[in-house]
Amino acid sequence: MNLAFLIDDSYAEQLAVTLASILKNDKSNNCFNVYVLDTGISNYNKEQILKLKNYKDFQIEFIKVD
Repeated sequence: MNLAFLIDDSYAEQLAVTLASILKNDKSNNCFNVYVLDTGISNYNKEQILKLKNYKDFQIEFIKVD
C-alpha cells in the first residue's frame, strides 16, 4: 500500500503518530511504501520517524521539495 504525505518540521510528530496508528491497526499485514514530501524536516525528526521501523518494517522515502 502506498501512502504519501507532505509535511514540514512542525508536522513531523503528527506524521509519526499517524504512521504508528496505521502500522498498529493493520490487520492484513500490508507492505507499506511511505513517501514523505519533505518541505523542511530536521534530521532529528526523520530519525524519530525511522524508529517506527523497530515496531513494524515498512519502506519510507523522504523526497525534498521546495
